Amino acid sequence: MTAEVRFRFEGKVAIVTGAARGVGREIVRAFADAGARVVAADREGDGLAETSAPHGDAVSAIVADVSTTDGAQAIVDRATKTFGRLAICATKAQVAPRAALLVERAEVWDPG
Repeated sequence: MTAEVRFRFEGKVAIVTGAARGVGREIVRAFADAGARVVAADREGDGLAETSAPHGDAVSAIVADVSTTDGAQAIVDRATKTFGRLAICATKAQVAPRAALLVERAEVWDPG
């Protein structure tokens, strides 16, 4: 016998970055199916439109780059202006330097 766990997020607003495909798209779907309002963010508009389309007004898509201050602020602004608040942030977007593993410096990952 397996137990099914269900989450309810009615009245909650979530941001999901990296939402244009794959895991990010599924996180958007899961939050929307659980009753949340979702701001789906990504740099890739076509995939983002596919992610958002099935959910109607429950999902607001924004093309933005979370690796920039302006992009991150635009995403938060969308959540508060569209849905009035923010409760959850699922950061699926990956912001990483392009360097070989053996030449990367720890400071890039932990600027401390």
